Amino acid sequence: MVAKRLIVPCALLMAALVLCSTSVHGSECPSIETVGGDLLLNNNCTNSTVLIGTSAGNVDLQVVLSDVAENKHGLESLASALADEEASRVVADNVMSTLTTSLSDAVTSHDGLVTELNTKINQQQAIIDSQQTTIDSHVSSIAALQSLVATLSSTLATATSVQTGIQESISKAASCEMDNQVWKDGACTPKNAAIYQLSSSPFPCDAMGAGKLRYFPRNDTVMLCHNEKWTPIYDEPIGLLPTSPGLSCQHILDLGFGQGDGLYFVIVDGTVVETYCKMSVNPALNLGGAGTTANSAAISCAHIKNNVLEGANLVGTRYLFKEGVESLDDVTQAVRGWCDNDVLVSYDGSSIDYPAQDCNILVTMLPDFDISAHYYIKHGSGTPLLSTCSEAGDYLGGDGSTSDRPGRTCRSIARFFEGKPDGTYWIAPGSISPFQVFCVMNHAYGSGWTYVSTIGTGNAKKDGSDGKVLPINGYNTGAMPGHDQISGGNYASFSRDQINAIYNEFPQSTLRVWSTRTYEQGSNVHYFLQRIPSSAFDVFLGIRDTELWGSSGTHYRISRSTDSNFYDVASNTVAHSGRSMQWWDHWTVQGNDGNNYRVSRHGITGDSWTGCEWLFNFEPSQAGCGSGISYANCFCDSAYASRLYIR
Repeated sequence: MVAKRLIVPCALLMAALVLCSTSVHGSECPSIETVGGDLLLNNNCTNSTVLIGTSAGNVDLQVVLSDVAENKHGLESLASALADEEASRVVADNVMSTLTTSLSDAVTSHDGLVTELNTKINQQQAIIDSQQTTIDSHVSSIAALQSLVATLSSTLATATSVQTGIQESISKAASCEMDNQVWKDGACTPKNAAIYQLSSSPFPCDAMGAGKLRYFPRNDTVMLCHNEKWTPIYDEPIGLLPTSPGLSCQHILDLGFGQGDGLYFVIVDGTVVETYCKMSVNPALNLGGAGTTANSAAISCAHIKNNVLEGANLVGTRYLFKEGVESLDDVTQAVRGWCDNDVLVSYDGSSIDYPAQDCNILVTMLPDFDISAHYYIKHGSGTPLLSTCSEAGDYLGGDGSTSDRPGRTCRSIARFFEGKPDGTYWIAPGSISPFQVFCVMNHAYGSGWTYVSTIGTGNAKKDGSDGKVLPINGYNTGAMPGHDQISGGNYASFSRDQINAIYNEFPQSTLRVWSTRTYEQGSNVHYFLQRIPSSAFDVFLGIRDTELWGSSGTHYRISRSTDSNFYDVASNTVAHSGRSMQWWDHWTVQGNDGNNYRVSRHGITGDSWTGCEWLFNFEPSQAGCGSGISYANCFCDSAYASRLYIR
């Protein structure tokens, strides 16, 4: 008999598989048994029984059981595989969970970093935004400042233009006022009888006119009749404040703002200055201000000290009125002066009428002092002379070109005005009035020698019978400036005062004697003499009376051109040779001033070739005196001459 296989539905088998896979009792949960010919599947796990067949089905139970067993094994294998797969899946799930967790953590960490980074970015952006706001604010402020500067510049330019216009109007108004006109509509307009009449006709200011207005064309003012007196109507009192100056002291007085003698503000040459108005006189006088500028020039130093400075100390340069000016109208009436409190010490040397006392005070008082300029300096009691001054305040003299700018001597002209040629110049040594001399500017023995005298033949007899007596007042001086060599028998000399002034003008001067012939040395010998000291020495009489020079080496030095190192040109110093001058036989002779003077035989140059002295000859047997004539009656009458120069 062929065994029949029991065909078990898949669902039944799967149910069995499920039942088996869910055992929790540690033994096989499903079991098959037959009851009454029925085939039952028992599930011991769940205490349930399933009918899986009947005997009517001719089921081969063994076959079924065998198949079930096989299927069970297969199912177990499948279940094991599934279990392994499930375990792998669980591991995978765990890995996935771990990865998911790590990823989640990474994402969380990343999100935190991103959040932190965003926070920092936001903070930096906030800082940048704040800085940008500050920059924008600064830029805005700079723009505002630039706009303000531009506005201020424009305002300043406008104000400057307005100020210039006001100054021009004030200046033009002052100019018009001087012509008795008024500045109106851009031009000077004559002061009409009535430019505008407030009342129907002029009327007096009396009780009936109280409170009425009237226009006064004379001073271009509207006035109010008050207390029987016409009172000007102004915003500010004229002349009492610098912002409302008067055109003059009289203008202030005319407008009714005069408050007696005192300080007021007026316009002088277009500038507002405080000045002292003398209101007690008519017309009122401008006596000047502090004198610090030409516009505020004052009538005197005493006025500045007492009326303007109210007794304060006053020492220095001030502008003062020129001589004869009583009231300051324009700056040309002013000149600078040096005040020592209330005393005028000196003017500024700007003209012959306003000379400086001396160079020292001139240098002190003038901030614009110029060493190359000529200034008028007081010269004794005579006419002031044009002179230059050193920066140290030394009087240098003029260039000698004219009588009003004489040099001190030829030496000063050569020293302070280099390059001058030999020729005729004006000098004014000491307090002597200017006179002309011949200056030797180019010589082997230096420049600046002043030719003062020629002594030669025909030098007059002792009794003066030929009119050629001792030249106290000068002799033949007209020939002196033309040349430095008066030849032949000519006799010429400057006066005693002139020669002495030349010699004593400087602390150390040299007398040079050029003799055409001498007894000892022959022709053309130069003698050099120098008094120790030179000042205050009467060299004019010393030429005639050699005893006046004193002791050789102690009171004077003497040398001649035949000596070695006889004269130093640069220092104007005579090298003492050791020789001395001699004298004897003093006599008295008459000068051309009517007085008698002592002279001595012999002289500075020693005996000349003919036996004559330098100036006088007392030898009876020599030429010109005649045989048998007393030598006491003779002057030198040789054919030779001596010329005298001072440097």
